Amino acid sequence: QNDKVYWGLIDESSKVNINVAPKEWLLKLPGMTEEIADSIVDWRDPDEDQSSYGAESAYYQTLQPGYRCKNGAFDTVEELLNVKGVTALLFWGEDKNQNGISDPNEDLDGDGQLDFGFYPFITIYSTEKNVRADGSARLDLNTGAAQYQQELSQIRDSSFSTVGAVL
Repeated sequence: QNDKVYWGLIDESSKVNINVAPKEWLLKLPGMTEEIADSIVDWRDPDEDQSSYGAESAYYQTLQPGYRCKNGAFDTVEELLNVKGVTALLFWGEDKNQNGISDPNEDLDGDGQLDFGFYPFITIYSTEKNVRADGSARLDLNTGAAQYQQELSQIRDSSFSTVGAVL
């Protein structure tokens, strides 16, 4: 029996904020489908206009028991379990008790490793804006090495000229 308690801090700004993430970001989560991504967007948007593969109140009211689509921001990440297509396995992954250890009956596909669900990668708390302190867009490292090199050169040159002026 493992009677140890594990705890720690996690940087929420490094996670995908399901209240604001575009569909393209949602699709990068493990096990995500177009249907679920559209349903997440429909759950949080303020209208009853259904996305291509999503769901609004008309769908949720056919369930037993029926309920309405929230049409507002998620209050908890667990609220995602109310969204069409999201199952406990997709949400939590194979690690049912979230202890990071492969306990009996958790490695469902028998591959020797625990598959993660959405849970460790999502948040509702981050509000990190993708801008610099001056309001300009941050450097996107995925746009290519040339722009990255140019910006680093500008930073280096301005640093050296400032240091030279002080001497």
